[in-house]
Amino acid sequence: MGNAVPVAPAGSGYVFAIADGSEFYIPDALHVERDDELFLFADDEEAALAAERDGFPLIHGMEDVPDGVYLDTAENRAVILRGLEEFPECRKVSHSQQPEMDAGPTF
Repeated sequence: MGNAVPVAPAGSGYVFAIADGSEFYIPDALHVERDDELFLFADDEEAALAAERDGFPLIHGMEDVPDGVYLDTAENRAVILRGLEEFPECRKVSHSQQPEMDAGPTF
């Protein structure tokens, strides 16, 4: 992507990422993930909801793209369209299929 990846607010519990070789995310598309160092959210979906509440616009209603996962910019939409054309297996992948990680306390 031509633009810099935005930086999530410190301590927010989420990060913005660009996936390469993911089974879940469209290659090169900017999306929200849980910050696995903080474990403030159970999964990436909850982290994305928090990012949206914090004012980061996420894509909703785009064909073959799950709602509330990818950052909503013109450039990112173009990257997503190219990615879906090149990798049709990424169409409407449910991000709730991700393996669960225990976010509970460690002692």
